[in-house]
Amino acid sequence: DGPFAFGNEAKANWDLHFNVIDLELGRNFYVSQFLTMRPFIGLKGTWQDTDLKTTFIGNGFELEGDPNIPVSGPYVMHQHYDVWGVGVRGGLNVSWYMSKCWSFYGDFAWTTLWTNYHDLIRHDNLEDNATNTSTRVVNLDNDNHYTAKYIGELELGLRWEIWFYDDNYHFAVQAGWEQQVWLNWGRFVELIDEATQDLSLQGLNLKFRFDF
Repeated sequence: DGPFAFGNEAKANWDLHFNVIDLELGRNFYVSQFLTMRPFIGLKGTWQDTDLKTTFIGNGFELEGDPNIPVSGPYVMHQHYDVWGVGVRGGLNVSWYMSKCWSFYGDFAWTTLWTNYHDLIRHDNLEDNATNTSTRVVNLDNDNHYTAKYIGELELGLRWEIWFYDDNYHFAVQAGWEQQVWLNWGRFVELIDEATQDLSLQGLNLKFRFDF
């Protein structure tokens, strides 16, 4: 039997421990006086830990089959999974120079990642605050799942750079907006099947670089 709930409030807490390593091999070359390109290939590796806890609060909860026995709640749903992956990554870095020091840049990358999801769980508990007891309603576990995933990366921004001491030293600072889309990455355990959602990351990147 599962819970039948009349809820009027819900809250959730999602923890994501996100770790990524990129290894690249590329070469920069001039297409023209104002345009440079850097194609690259390499590897991407990741290991992540996801924990989602959702709490439903309502006026009353009832167990299916026992409609005359209300429980005060709340209804707590806990989901967790770990994931690691490694795959091939390739892309292109483009710079368009307005002057010797100023340029617009665009970075593009695509990854095919061989991925292992493990320790997938969903535990639902129906709490009874009146009696301070807890009833395990849902207990789903799925140890391992292997699949291929795809990741798209894009960054656009503005760069300032300078060469000095007979071009033996190089300093650059840049600011850009980056977005990553991990397609069908989230893997949460549902009662009938597993649901997948995209993981999207975006934000401002500020980088400093010194070459010698």
